[in-house]
Amino acid sequence: MQPQVQVREFGFTMMELMAVIAVLSILTAIAVPAFSNMKDRSGMSNLHSTLMAHMKQGRVKGMAENRDVVIEFKPTKFNLAVAPVPLPVAGAAYVFDALKAASTRSVPSVEEERLVSVRDFSNKILITKNAPLTTAVKFSSAGGTANTTITLTSSNTNVAVKTITLNIVGRAYASTL
Repeated sequence: MQPQVQVREFGFTMMELMAVIAVLSILTAIAVPAFSNMKDRSGMSNLHSTLMAHMKQGRVKGMAENRDVVIEFKPTKFNLAVAPVPLPVAGAAYVFDALKAASTRSVPSVEEERLVSVRDFSNKILITKNAPLTTAVKFSSAGGTANTTITLTSSNTNVAVKTITLNIVGRAYASTL
């Protein structure tokens, strides 16, 4: 009588592989929208903080240097339509301290003019500015400005609307709606 040799088989069955693929697909279907919402919320928060900091910096810079400081909102090549204010500027940019760059030289340096693109934060954010009928916020040498509200909204409905309110003395207040 010959001894029987047991043959061990290694590997996974097709059913086991299909089960693993199904579980991974379900986890991916849950994780991708959550990650997208997190990315949009983060972009909104970062833009809000950056814009708020530039509003405060504009006021302080105007008073320190005894000159006007302008933060000008510009549509980009993706949104060239001219509309009455409030100006919805989707995927727009804003220029911090636009007056200094225009008055000092024809080619502004990076320090003098800071073009901040909204697309750097998220391509779903919309900036809206209320009256006065202009696309800029101007801080005087005394630090004052017109009462203004700047609203940041997102096409993603899971992201909160954020606002920056400037009062007549130039103080900036942040809020989330």
